[in-house]
Amino acid sequence: MLRSMTEEEKECYKIFGVYEQAVKDVENLNKIYDALTQKKFIFCRNIYAYKEGFVHPDPTGQYKHQFSYFFERGPIGDIKENTLEKMAERIFEAGFFSLEKSDVRLLSNSEIIANFQVIYNK
Repeated sequence: MLRSMTEEEKECYKIFGVYEQAVKDVENLNKIYDALTQKKFIFCRNIYAYKEGFVHPDPTGQYKHQFSYFFERGPIGDIKENTLEKMAERIFEAGFFSLEKSDVRLLSNSEIIANFQVIYNK
């Protein structure tokens, strides 16, 4: 577990009427972190446009981890961090959640992956 709420935080969230959402957010952050520590590196986001991403070593060597994410036409962004804790926070902040390998839609598309490989093999 990466994060839990203090009693003070719980009371504050209840006062503002956002306690249930805060609980869901903490649960999602912890699920992302747990997935990373269990070497499950695939995540998705379904806000505005469906996106999937995966964590892999940073090819530049400047950071330990890189999260590359895609939409239906190819790669659209990266997040780089040195720790799994910080990576989990950044993936969570970007609106992603853990995805089972059997549910992958985009990352199994060879054209999308080919576009990713072309960008990183320049």
